[in-house]
Amino acid sequence: MIFVKALFSIFCCALVCGQEITTPSPEELKLKLTFGVDLGLPIEYDIPEDATTPYLVETRDGYPFEKYDVVTEDGYILGLHRIPYSKKLKNKRSRKPVVFLMHGLLCSSSVYVINGPNVSLAYELSDRGYDVYMGNARGNTYSKRHVSLSPNDPKFWIFDWNEIAIYDLPAMINFALKKSKARNLQYIGHSQGGTVHLVLNSVNPRFRRKISSAHLLAPGCVMSNTDSPVFKGMAPIFGQPNEYASQTGFDVQPTNETIDLLGQQACLQESEDKSICQNLVFLITGYYTNNLVQSNINEILKTVPSGSSVRQLLHFSQVVQSKTFGQFNFGEEQNVQKYGTSTPPDYPLKKIKVPTYFYYSENDIIISTTDIDICASMMSRKAMKGKRLVSLKTFTHMDFVWGNKTVSRKYLYKNLFKDLRRAGR
Repeated sequence: MIFVKALFSIFCCALVCGQEITTPSPEELKLKLTFGVDLGLPIEYDIPEDATTPYLVETRDGYPFEKYDVVTEDGYILGLHRIPYSKKLKNKRSRKPVVFLMHGLLCSSSVYVINGPNVSLAYELSDRGYDVYMGNARGNTYSKRHVSLSPNDPKFWIFDWNEIAIYDLPAMINFALKKSKARNLQYIGHSQGGTVHLVLNSVNPRFRRKISSAHLLAPGCVMSNTDSPVFKGMAPIFGQPNEYASQTGFDVQPTNETIDLLGQQACLQESEDKSICQNLVFLITGYYTNNLVQSNINEILKTVPSGSSVRQLLHFSQVVQSKTFGQFNFGEEQNVQKYGTSTPPDYPLKKIKVPTYFYYSENDIIISTTDIDICASMMSRKAMKGKRLVSLKTFTHMDFVWGNKTVSRKYLYKNLFKDLRRAGR
């Protein structure tokens, strides 16, 4: 119960401790912006500047970098990041296959570049000749803007990963295809980044023409067998129907005191570095760090948590509690109004037509191997192309994006790149 109480304190502090964030006026936005253009409007980052994706790619690592403001159908302004070519290959003018990377819960595009060249996935793909786009979901560090709502307005935060799937992904993917003059792209999503792909392509199978293959790293789907103490603690209370979730929303911006409360329960006294297990992301995913780039852990900690809506956590809690993969449960009355049924419908994974690959591990406390098998069985055989179990027994949920060079190349990239080549033919 201590985890439930601690997480509830996060939700409470979100009501009163919201950080003031500058939002351009509608006049500055010029009638909902020019679609997909970097307007040069000021962005007040809520992480150190030297930990931002633009700084990491351009200044620290010297790779070409482009950023765009992409407006969704419902008015959110998303920061889309791109490494258009490799500084090693010098292939600026050549035509390249397009790949789109999507981050997980409480993270951002930085997960794909934080460890630098020769390690992080975005650079590995760029140096293999890909045109690399990195998405940022509404509510994170790079996407806390809207054409009319301020992030300080609770209405800004009335969304979960269903809206990220339905609105954010199509806007960013459509822009990337248009910008690169490509017919389709390959998709890579970690954790919630896999969740939103499954949602989008189950409710909009026509998107199949735009995604030639999907490669999902520890995707959040069915989570009946999760071992995450945070989600297991939240689910019995916060996984219940929530009739207020459609009326107001709040962001996850926990105070240091809140993290300390969680950390006191999660961190052993003999822990070598309590800053690791006291970080909200590590609290949820587990804090085994032997497979990380040890010299870069402090830099990683600067980038997370990167912001999200409380409702994203609530929705995952409902998935854990209900033992299904369905839409948000607002309670019987609102469900009937929204869905036409008293219970929220499950996402129809059988309708997914995109060739899909799962990559997963035994030491992942969030996404169990059993749940991966269940999720795969819910898809058609034609769409489910392969399940790749990472053979390293200590490989964790965050090693998929933060693993060191040896771990990443030997245990993940080898299969991933082979599947990308095969599917991209």
